[in-house]
Amino acid sequence: MGIEKHQAIFDRNVSTAKAFFNGFVESDIEAQMDMIADDLEYLPASYNGNVWLGKEEFRQVVQYFIDTFDDIIFTEGLGRTREESCGFFGGSAYPADAD
Repeated sequence: MGIEKHQAIFDRNVSTAKAFFNGFVESDIEAQMDMIADDLEYLPASYNGNVWLGKEEFRQVVQYFIDTFDDIIFTEGLGRTREESCGFFGGSAYPADAD
């Protein structure tokens, strides 16, 4: 797979992540859930006896964050502060001009 293909996948994934994060900013859970597969299966961050959960449980977690935290924002990058950030999401592909 050529670098152009990797870059296109990277750009698409960043765009998807930004759109999902924006759902928190805008408190738009419907837009977020539209991006999630109906057959989602995941293990939550807290131990639950290794029971796989589905989309409805994931929706409840997202709704909890929207309901509980005010002014959720996301800042791109890997640094601890905006000034330290390199401006890119983590991953195995970065734009060619990234330092």
